[in-house]
Amino acid sequence: MTSKYTTCIETPGKIKPFYDKYKDIYHCVYQKDIYSDEQWLEIMPKEVTKASAVQKLKQITQSDYVVVFGDGINDLEMFGAADECYAMSNAEPELKAAATKIIESNDNDGVAHWLAENT
Repeated sequence: MTSKYTTCIETPGKIKPFYDKYKDIYHCVYQKDIYSDEQWLEIMPKEVTKASAVQKLKQITQSDYVVVFGDGINDLEMFGAADECYAMSNAEPELKAAATKIIESNDNDGVAHWLAENT
């Protein structure tokens, strides 16, 4: 099976109609980018999500435990599929609320620091 993934970056007035049109047909993530303040729309097949990738990774590697890191709303489903989930300090508030713990921002190498201390 071939999966298609599309990212659109535009003003809300131009991009929101696409979200409204395709959100029930495809897996869509509509969010404001935390780094550029631009509006993003990600469109992909319904079965292709970061959460499904975590589940597939667990299956392929025969892992019982997965730790993930994120900063945007597009990471929210992935957080639900992981055993531990860490949000960057500059992450979206909704993602921080779902996190196991909040770590340093990407600008401060938060993931690298976590890995150095925990692996």
